[in-house]
Amino acid sequence: MLGMMIGLLQWLFLRQQAVHSSIWLLSSVLGAGLSVTLVIETDLINSSGVLAYMAAVLIYVVATGLTLAMLISGKHASQSTITHTD
Repeated sequence: MLGMMIGLLQWLFLRQQAVHSSIWLLSSVLGAGLSVTLVIETDLINSSGVLAYMAAVLIYVVATGLTLAMLISGKHASQSTITHTD
């Protein structure tokens, strides 16, 4: 739920900048879900709260960062394939 709320707010701005920006919502939800799952399944939350928080944020940042890189490169790729015929 948290990933969807964060991703939705970010997507409102991103949708004006990237063609396939809806993938951002999926990436945000998966990144947050994977973060929480990893922290809970590895019992990291009981070992170290700070370390658990850092691991969760790192996983979320990697998931959304890779998606953002893909969206940006896709935007430039689609612009560079346009040919003008006069």
